[in-house]
Amino acid sequence: MVRPVSWWWAPFLTARKLMSARHATILFAGGGTGGHIFPNLAIIERLVERGVGVDPYLLISRRPLDARMVAETGWPYMSLAAEPLGLRPRALWSFVRGYRRSVRQMREMIRQTSARALVATGGFVSAPAITAARSMGLPTALVNLDAVPGRANRAMAGRARAIFSVYPHRSLPGAHAIGLPLREAALGVVQPDEARVQLGLHPDRPTLLVTAGSQGAESINALMVALGRNERARGVMRQWQVLHLAGQRQRDELERAYAAAGIRARVYGFLDRIGLAWTSASLAISRAGAGSVAEAWANCVPTLFLPYPYHKDEHQRHNARPMVATGGAMLLPDYVDPDANVEQLLDPLLALMADEPRRYAMRCALAAADPGDGASAVAQWVVEALGWRTGRPAPRDTAGPRVRRLPDADRRA
Repeated sequence: MVRPVSWWWAPFLTARKLMSARHATILFAGGGTGGHIFPNLAIIERLVERGVGVDPYLLISRRPLDARMVAETGWPYMSLAAEPLGLRPRALWSFVRGYRRSVRQMREMIRQTSARALVATGGFVSAPAITAARSMGLPTALVNLDAVPGRANRAMAGRARAIFSVYPHRSLPGAHAIGLPLREAALGVVQPDEARVQLGLHPDRPTLLVTAGSQGAESINALMVALGRNERARGVMRQWQVLHLAGQRQRDELERAYAAAGIRARVYGFLDRIGLAWTSASLAISRAGAGSVAEAWANCVPTLFLPYPYHKDEHQRHNARPMVATGGAMLLPDYVDPDANVEQLLDPLLALMADEPRRYAMRCALAAADPGDGASAVAQWVVEALGWRTGRPAPRDTAGPRVRRLPDADRRA
């Protein structure tokens, strides 16, 4: 016989229902570049997939591109006053003033939203966010994305409750090893010919993707202009097509340069659907920011990496090394001077463009060694920090590969 529920159980059942239905505000700090913002968006995606009652709030820098990237998500956000650390007196004063103001902004935000936890993906926005969150008793997670942790990450590592790192490093003892958190928008979900059509490209031509992240790179843009003037390069590139993510400032100049060289090209200032770009690519020339390396690897794109040349710690070069070690990528210095870059890049680039079997072997090597996506691991930490259970099981194994199906071959028109 089923007994009726006694009246004195009713408050407990009501409280349980309210607890299961409640939402919690989680703060996600990271800005200055897409490389710090997009991993946070990936973690939010995994929380949504799990059915967790989380209200994300994004904390970004005051750079205009940050607001543009996060506004399209529909999630609320706030620009902190934080500034990068500089050693000159004016820059140092701006850093100190911005840091203090950002801590005050954060504390007020935590009080207003009753935030329950903070995830920070590094950079100058993360440091004041972690400082304020810890002072108010919030669980904090630091996600290190680069092979050489930046100053903010090294300074904040001792203040975070949990540390996740895409690369092992002695300054982050005890960090949980993960793959870089990747948004669904960074992954190929269609076949290359369909992706090319969506981007205004010929569906059957092999495609050279040129990218330097969300802000573009003047030295890589200048390299492509110089390649268009080189007779050997121009002859091969006319059999291909170029998809160039150039940043806003030089877009028109590059379109004119490609047209003058007779090279089919589509030039974008910024492309949010970055997964389509990587899916379209038969080969890529790229900076080696952590996000770019992870996207190239996850989409199995043979890549020539030209790391940013002005980082003293050369962390972009270190970012690319694991992918290069698989045989799926090459690493070259960026000499900044376009003629010097053409001289060193011309032979390996043209050799890869002419060797379809080698490119396919590189793709297979990348697929076999894919490090997986770390967004689910950080999402699980959020769930545990809240003391909640997920509404449904995790949709994918955090250690498993997340790559698109390899095409049989590049097809030419």
